[in-house]
This record gives sequence, C-alpha cells and structure tokens, in this order.
Amino acid sequence: MAKPHKKPPELSPVPVVDAPSSRCIKCGSTRRADYRGITRQPHVGQLADGTKYNMVVWRRTHCLDCGQARVDRAWEMSDDYPNDADGQRGDAPQ
Repeated sequence: MAKPHKKPPELSPVPVVDAPSSRCIKCGSTRRADYRGITRQPHVGQLADGTKYNMVVWRRTHCLDCGQARVDRAWEMSDDYPNDADGQRGDAPQ
C-alpha cells in the first residue's frame, strides 16, 4: 500500500545579495586559494554607498592562476559586536 504524500513545507522568500568577487591585481582572475590568517577588527562605520558595518576583516589568500599573494579586505556587519558608537545594535529600537 502506498504511503500518503505530505504537502511540502512552505518556504519563505530569501533575499539575494550580489557580492563582488575579489580579483587578482596581477592577472585579473577570481580563482583563489582557501583563505588563511583571517584577522577581524571591530570598527563601526558606513561605506560611501550607505552600507553600515561594525567589523573589518582581512583574509590572506593567493591567486590559483599566477600565484600572486593578496589580502582581501571586507567590511561586514556582525552580531557579535555593537553596530553603533553608543553600543546599541543598529536594528535595536530607540
């Protein structure tokens, strides 16, 4: 006897964000080795496009095509650190 089919769960829409790939400054390739030596520094700020951040991250890697070493720097929003200078999260009610 066949089992009754269950209705699949409703899925909520997930936002999609475009994140630019880092490129080799020597050959322009986006192929890179795994990150190593990751350094995180809490720092609150806002980029020129209005994006807020509370963490600067440096990740060491190298190009898989030409071997050029590089450090990829990113500005991120982390839940581990406050988002504002007064210690409040940016999404917290005032």
